Amino acid sequence: LTCSPMNGINGHAEAAAQEVATPGARAKNTKQQSAKPKSGKESSNKQSDGVTVQPSNSEVTDVVEDEKHLTPPQPVAEPDSQEFNEKMNTIRASINALESRVTEVAAEIAKVKEVKDAQHAGLQELKTELSSLRSVTSRLAQDKDDLNDQLRKMSEAIKAKDQAAAKLRKELKFRTEEETDLAIQQLSIQLETSTLELKREKEIMKEMKKLNSDKEQIRQYHAILHESQAMRAGHEDLFLQRQAKSNELAVVREQERMVLSRMDDLRSGKGAPGGFNAFERTATLQDERTRLIQSIKEARAAQQELVVAFKLKQAEYRDYKKAQVGYEARLERIEMRKRRAEALARQERAKEERRQRDAERRETKRREEQRMLAVAQGCQLYVGGLTIRCDDEALRAHFARFGEVTDALVIREPDTKLSRGFAFVTLATEAAAQEAVRACNGREAAGLCHQYGRLQVRVASKSKMQKEFEAKRERRP
Repeated sequence: LTCSPMNGINGHAEAAAQEVATPGARAKNTKQQSAKPKSGKESSNKQSDGVTVQPSNSEVTDVVEDEKHLTPPQPVAEPDSQEFNEKMNTIRASINALESRVTEVAAEIAKVKEVKDAQHAGLQELKTELSSLRSVTSRLAQDKDDLNDQLRKMSEAIKAKDQAAAKLRKELKFRTEEETDLAIQQLSIQLETSTLELKREKEIMKEMKKLNSDKEQIRQYHAILHESQAMRAGHEDLFLQRQAKSNELAVVREQERMVLSRMDDLRSGKGAPGGFNAFERTATLQDERTRLIQSIKEARAAQQELVVAFKLKQAEYRDYKKAQVGYEARLERIEMRKRRAEALARQERAKEERRQRDAERRETKRREEQRMLAVAQGCQLYVGGLTIRCDDEALRAHFARFGEVTDALVIREPDTKLSRGFAFVTLATEAAAQEAVRACNGREAAGLCHQYGRLQVRVASKSKMQKEFEAKRERRP
């Protein structure tokens, strides 16, 4: 059984179909495979004369390529026939119940229609009666408005008469002609019987003339009072008429309210032939029938979707089983080659790790020798009083102003990787190192030392190992 890794799931399915063919075909394939000679890759891993031959780089590449293109078939769950049948039965039962309810609603709509016709006839009669009452109401309201206009105009006329009478009353000395005549007679007697000065006589004559002229104004004053009283009587009569119209209008409006109340009762179902509002009931039943029909359509659509989905799951599951058979056969062959490739990769990694360790040891030794040489030359500084967050770069940047910094190392805790509070800085020349000691020792340095702390900078002391290193250098020719 052979299948190219580029064929994907279809290739797996075809291979599986060939592999699970008839018993005769499987036996034939077995014979053909047993008759085929071993390939170079398969025979190269066999032990020959007690010597194991390692896999080549090309074989490792083939394994990687096979793994790259070989992907397992997407798992597909086997369709549950029992669950499918239960869902189908549930949908069928729901559709039957909905159809039965649609039939019941249609029959109920037919019964309600008869009640609705009776209620409609009653409403038409009440509407006719209401229209007649509103006509009467409109007429009475117009009569009342006319009476109000007349009362307003008469009130204005009475007010004008009263104002004119008040104005005349202020100008008159007496209110009646009798009082005026009596005053004139008294003034005349005074002229005849008394010896008065000429000026006084002229004043009396003038007053008598004024009293004679006031008689006409007194008659006008009494005429205005008479007219005002007559107008007040007419005003009272109009007021009574308006009150009667208001009472009559209130009675008609009460009748309107009662008719409207009967119409509302008829619409709401109170006093209706069926005891309910047939219009609302019909609308409710029609809405319910519409919803039921829509639900039936949705249920049938869901039923069809369920059938289609189940058939698709069956087809996908059949394809998955075929692909799975081919995938497992191919995976078994690749696994054998993968183990051989992993063994070779482990050997290569071990060699690379050894090379890296050797390079790190050489680099460590080189840096150590450079530091010792710097100490011997007086170029390495001990820097204390550092904060726990201080790093190599900040330290290098701080001392770079004194000259080239060849090395900067903050001593850290092995677990937390935080600074232990001191470091070593190597400058290119001894003069630069001495200058750094003079400029930085006992000084504050933001970012390097603690708040309000001071740096401790001095030339690094020579350890026992340093002394041995310098002794060896001196012994060299």
